[in-house]
Amino acid sequence: MSPSTEQCMELKDELIKNFHEQFAQNQNHHQKLFFQILSVIVTVTVGYSYVYTMGGKLPNPDLKPSIFLLSLALIISTIVLGLSLVLLSNMAYGFRRDQFVNNRIREKANLIHNSNSKDDIFPKSYDPAWSFIRKNKAYKKRLKKLKFPLRYTYGIWVWILMRLSWMPNFHNSLFFMLSLIQILLLISYVCNPFDDIILFDLGLGINWAFIVTICTWLILTGLVLRSQSVFYRKLKELYS
Repeated sequence: MSPSTEQCMELKDELIKNFHEQFAQNQNHHQKLFFQILSVIVTVTVGYSYVYTMGGKLPNPDLKPSIFLLSLALIISTIVLGLSLVLLSNMAYGFRRDQFVNNRIREKANLIHNSNSKDDIFPKSYDPAWSFIRKNKAYKKRLKKLKFPLRYTYGIWVWILMRLSWMPNFHNSLFFMLSLIQILLLISYVCNPFDDIILFDLGLGINWAFIVTICTWLILTGLVLRSQSVFYRKLKELYS
């Protein structure tokens, strides 16, 4: 015997209510994950800083500074930070996806996007699709106004901001912070002050550990950017 229409409506309302409550719980869960990622950052920076201040050598006075150890420290740090960035992007996409469904529930309940905006309980800014399209149009408008050479200097920064604008501010700020730490670690590695650690010399050539480390850093960074681009396109298709 098929369920009645009233029973179906009650089930539908219950599912919508449960999803709305789960969405609120997920927000608290993301805040907990923030502290977990923060602990990863502290662990990586402390570990790398220890190896770096030791000059890339083990706590043994007979050992000389090691390019291999310093390179290994950077590679491990880059892997951990890269995985954190991919996880963060995945969290941001999941949040936006659920937020989109949650907004459709509000729209169905006439809580947003009414013909008279005064009847809206939630303002338009609560609609992730509306905010996403609005931000993209604003960034594209800024890019069109830029002329050479600003278009290929400052314009690159504007383009990066546009590609990351889909993420919530909380995830966006954390993504920038992790990326900045990753870049700073690379700079500290290339510009190390240790006389015994020579990564490249015109007369001696380039150390193989240095080449492998730089290639590994570029590959891992490329994978992070690739995942970021995939999530951006998926969200763009969802909102279109």
